[in-house]
Amino acid sequence: MSADNATPAAEAPSAYVTLPGSDVLVIVHRDYQDPAMVRIEYAGWPDELVAAGAMTPEMAVPTGKHRRDPDGGRASIMRYWRLRSDGKPHRYCKITRLRPLHTIGRWPGATEALAAYEEYVTWDKKQRPWAYDEQRIATLFGIVPTSAPRPALRLVVDNTKEAP
Repeated sequence: MSADNATPAAEAPSAYVTLPGSDVLVIVHRDYQDPAMVRIEYAGWPDELVAAGAMTPEMAVPTGKHRRDPDGGRASIMRYWRLRSDGKPHRYCKITRLRPLHTIGRWPGATEALAAYEEYVTWDKKQRPWAYDEQRIATLFGIVPTSAPRPALRLVVDNTKEAP
């Protein structure tokens, strides 16, 4: 219960999952521009990501930001240093892939993560319906719907008459 409010705050469901037996986070959400595509994100220690099948050992080597998956798809990898439980800095990785929705079953934990994300969105729409109002969003950002005709000013000048 919040201090200013008499109603208890509803607990939000998790929008991500962790892979069993590891600390690897899996986040999946639909692409904003193409709902048939999903973004699959993994975050964790390289050894755990390799063991889970989320990345190959070659992808763990810091040779550049973008790498290719064994299936040829592009994966964006961000690597940075983070303290592990032993108190020493180790590489930590975040991998992002954009894949068609029908291939989601090939990625470890992705199906469960998408279900968790969609459950979260359903909960959030009930908590904040105004945030999903498309007309309100369009007004805020000045978006003109493509199907609506644009207003036009038509100026007609009659040069056939003589000036008085």
